[in-house]
Amino acid sequence: MITVVVVEFKMVIPNSQMRGQRGGFLKLQCIVKLNENLTNTLTVFWTKDNENCSQSMPINRHSIDNQTTATDTRDFTLTLVNLQIEDAGVYYCCAAAYSSSQIITIGSINVQVQAFNTTLLNLFALIICKVIILVIVLAVGQIWVCKQKW
Repeated sequence: MITVVVVEFKMVIPNSQMRGQRGGFLKLQCIVKLNENLTNTLTVFWTKDNENCSQSMPINRHSIDNQTTATDTRDFTLTLVNLQIEDAGVYYCCAAAYSSSQIITIGSINVQVQAFNTTLLNLFALIICKVIILVIVLAVGQIWVCKQKW
């Protein structure tokens, strides 16, 4: 007798690449959709720079609870807080079968951490440009007033 069980299993990673600022935070989202026949048969976890998803190298940074049991449709969001340069790398969302610890599927997100905030830098540059223009306008106005007096 042969028994075949057809189940639905799908892993969705909304972003394949994310950028964060040093000191900020990032939320890495991994959505696992599965048929209720698979309830409590999978474990979903995150690893960093570990393409084969070896469970011997889970992420422990920032006190993240790395092991989670999947049921129905689940969102396994990994939140990285107080980002540092060493947090950059490739993060893998891994799904493994409890019975055999065999990796069933893998999704990845490439994380980049910038050392400075480019938005603040751009704002600072804009303010400096406006100050320079204001100084020029005031200087030209002062020259014009002086010429009118002569």
